[in-house]
Amino acid sequence: MRRDKQSVLLIDETQVFHLSTCVSDRMERLFICAAPFGYLQPYTTNAGNIPSEMFFGRRDEIEKILSRTSDGCLVYGGRQLGKSALLHHVRKLYDEPQGARRAFYLKIDEIGGQAWPAAHLWREIGMALSAEGIGTKGDGTAEHVVGAIRNWLAAEPDRRILMLLDETDAFLAAESRTGFPNLGRLKDLMEESARRFKVVFAGLHNVRRMARAPNSPLVHLGDPICIGPLNTSAASSAEARRLVTEPMRGTCQRL
Repeated sequence: MRRDKQSVLLIDETQVFHLSTCVSDRMERLFICAAPFGYLQPYTTNAGNIPSEMFFGRRDEIEKILSRTSDGCLVYGGRQLGKSALLHHVRKLYDEPQGARRAFYLKIDEIGGQAWPAAHLWREIGMALSAEGIGTKGDGTAEHVVGAIRNWLAAEPDRRILMLLDETDAFLAAESRTGFPNLGRLKDLMEESARRFKVVFAGLHNVRRMARAPNSPLVHLGDPICIGPLNTSAASSAEARRLVTEPMRGTCQRL
């Protein structure tokens, strides 16, 4: 199985007997004991969505993003440092498809560039929301989408929407050139709803520079979150060590 790179879990009578003696965490114990018999590669160099069990650290950043304050609305950093992985992880943590909390991830790298104008963002948000029963498919205008969000939030006081926008550099640059018409409306909706509707903008270091632009609404969105290597503090260094050791611990013990 290792030679052919087959990722399987070997379950035999001995394994079943062992799992029956576990009071809790049977799934974790199953992976620890069974995965080493097959091919295992827990790490990846591809950016973006990774399994929740492979995400370590960023606790302060997650807390800021999930808060109902202006903190956490801006996320910036270099490439391949974990911005997309952070947003995907937050969505998995926060989203309750059958509950009052909804979280959405949108990659909008082409919005604001030559392909789509900045106002196209409303259509993308509207499509994502209507696909989950928030509002209906409409004309994709700001008025329609804002109305759908207001109506959904007003139906129950505990409802919240977290909109995670990734690769927003082109969008923010386009907004800066035109006086921030769409960004301003998003900010107004956040403030009007006491951030029950909250938008997070993630991108490269241009995001931070845009936040300092004259008359930019981003100035009022709290301190930007800088995503860097996991070695900036004792706590983050400990999480980096866990990232290296924990996924392979069960394999090493078994082998």
